[in-house]
Amino acid sequence: MEEAKSADRIKSAFLATHVARAAHTAQSIIGFSGILRQELAGPLNPEQTKQLGMVCESADTCSRL
Repeated sequence: MEEAKSADRIKSAFLATHVARAAHTAQSIIGFSGILRQELAGPLNPEQTKQLGMVCESADTCSRL
């Protein structure tokens, strides 16, 4: 029983760390995507705009998990 409790604590700690890292990564992606969307690095063509929109949607979804 004690081994099961220990394993559960380790699993919980791992998941908490993973979720925090994933949220941080998603926020970074959202920030850099915003810079690209503002075309500060230069103009985007229609396909790049479309693909960037998909990246932003995925990052938003990840940040809400």
